[in-house]
Amino acid sequence: MTFKLFTAHTSAGQCIKAIDTRLREERILNAKLDVKMTVKRTAPTEAWLQAPAGTGVYKCLPDTVDPRGPKGK
Repeated sequence: MTFKLFTAHTSAGQCIKAIDTRLREERILNAKLDVKMTVKRTAPTEAWLQAPAGTGVYKCLPDTVDPRGPKGK
C-alpha cells in the first residue's frame, strides 16, 4: 500500500472538515463519470473509499512527539 500526505491541519476539526469536503468532491466526480463508489466512514477522522479503480483511505493522523525525546542538543 502506498501512502501520500495530502494536507496538514492545525486541529482535528479542520482535518475532519477536509475529509468531508473531499468525500463530497469524490461523490460528485464519480456521479458525473457514472462510477460506483462505496464510502465507509469508520470514524470521524477516517473514511475508506472503494471504486473499480481501487481503494483509498482518508485519515487524520495526530501530531505526535517522538517518545524517544529530542535528538542532540
